[in-house]
Amino acid sequence: VLAVYARTAFAGVASGDSGEMVQIAYVLGVAHPPGYPLWTMLAHLFARCESLGGSVAWRVNVSSSFFGAGAAGVLAAAI
Repeated sequence: VLAVYARTAFAGVASGDSGEMVQIAYVLGVAHPPGYPLWTMLAHLFARCESLGGSVAWRVNVSSSFFGAGAAGVLAAAI
């Protein structure tokens, strides 16, 4: 699942709140309420990990792919 998610991750900034969320993750800022503090801190690790390559936006999108694949794994293990 992670391979498919990461391969299809959006390479740039999409519409909506995407640009705000990428910027928040990169600078550890505060998003509009509710703020998403856990996501912000975890996405910050991906945003600062330059060894992954790609743009900051792509790395933040890959972090969401990673979290989604982890959730799918937990659900599969629970079933």
